[in-house]
Amino acid sequence: MQVSVWGGVRALAIAYGSYRLLRFSVFAYKCIRRAIILNPIPGPKASSFFLGMYSTLRGSSPCSCELNWTRQYGKIVCYRSFGMNFRVLITDPEDMKYVLVTNPRQFPKPTREITLVRRVAGEGLLVIEGDDHARQRRIISEAFHFEAITKIYPVFVSVTEKLVKKWENLCASQPQGQPLVLDIKKEVSHLTLDVIGLSAFGFDFQSVEGGKSVVRDAFQDIMPMGGLSLRTIILRMFPILEYLPLPIIIQANKATETLRGTVRRVVQERHSQIKAGVAVDDDLL
Repeated sequence: MQVSVWGGVRALAIAYGSYRLLRFSVFAYKCIRRAIILNPIPGPKASSFFLGMYSTLRGSSPCSCELNWTRQYGKIVCYRSFGMNFRVLITDPEDMKYVLVTNPRQFPKPTREITLVRRVAGEGLLVIEGDDHARQRRIISEAFHFEAITKIYPVFVSVTEKLVKKWENLCASQPQGQPLVLDIKKEVSHLTLDVIGLSAFGFDFQSVEGGKSVVRDAFQDIMPMGGLSLRTIILRMFPILEYLPLPIIIQANKATETLRGTVRRVVQERHSQIKAGVAVDDDLL
């Protein structure tokens, strides 16, 4: 009996080892194939074998590397971000249209990144593709017809004016002759969050003003702005870590629950107001 048990254990160990070896072989084949296909595309040489261009990207201001590479190599650039993860940077409008509009089915969204976004956004337009994407887009199209857009247009204007006013105050507070450097990606992301909150839910996240906002902090914990997320890279390489009680995972889970809880609360409050016959704001919700 003992011999048969150990024989079963050995068989399972051999089967599992064979499975992992097969997975590694497939991964290695894909990496080599991807490198061969992307090799003709010009781009910077990786500064590290294991880290790729990660250290360079993290050590520079947002988008500065991409702008320099575009000037140096052209409108299509290929670089290695981390490990064997290749990235193709496209800045030509026609090429972007070909990828995003003309042939989106040939360029699927990255699986691991979409898995992380799905935990926050659910099965929405951001993560689904193909026929499901087309179906959901048709469902919400009524909320974005011309008449609806004209109603929420003032929201775009007011939030943008807040952002411009903030920039003007920052410029005025700068010492004479000293340039003001702004992280535009981060600033516009804050603007987008406020526009979504006001136009969709009638809720002001106060992201542009930079005030104390639990939702704003949670949003940045999950989706760090202005650079690569180390958490995303680590989970891409080792998905099993997502189920361990690590600090970055705990922080992300709390932030996700904060965002979902806020949306649920806003929807429930609006539902109660409509049920009670109370006048509500004219937003998408």
